[in-house]
Amino acid sequence: MRNFRSSLLVLSFTLIAAGSGSSSDAAFVRAALQSGSQELARATVASNSTNTVERQYAGLITADHSQANQRLIAIAGPKGIDTSAGTSPSAISGNSPEPAGGANATQVAAQAPNPATYFRTEIAAHKTGIALFRKEASSGHDPQLRSFASSVLPALEKHLKMAQKDLALVNAAH
Repeated sequence: MRNFRSSLLVLSFTLIAAGSGSSSDAAFVRAALQSGSQELARATVASNSTNTVERQYAGLITADHSQANQRLIAIAGPKGIDTSAGTSPSAISGNSPEPAGGANATQVAAQAPNPATYFRTEIAAHKTGIALFRKEASSGHDPQLRSFASSVLPALEKHLKMAQKDLALVNAAH
């Protein structure tokens, strides 16, 4: 009877540990998709900028984050992880169907922050994203999600360096 209780206790701890692992992976998926969706929303606005550097960066962000969101949804969905944070058409494709409130591109551009503000926001967001992806790559429980996080890190690091360089360019121009 004592061995049975010990086995039951070990099994309980194993199930608790497994559950916490999958919940941390699920938290990563939700946070990564939310971050990717926010990146795409900012890039959609920045793509209407009059600043060429900002528009070019926004184009790269749109392409890379759309692809990353699609890959993450393809990995996480079959595992039963909620991917609703990244499944809106604009979050997947990077194309906003129409600006909020029916505003046209000129109105959206007028509401957009200046390029320096956009790049400062991108720098902060990418530092946060890099920390999130590094944590998952090193301590995530699901091997596919760990691999995904590892594979996306170089692009996030590239985006950070580009945003820092582009911020310096924008600041030098003013």
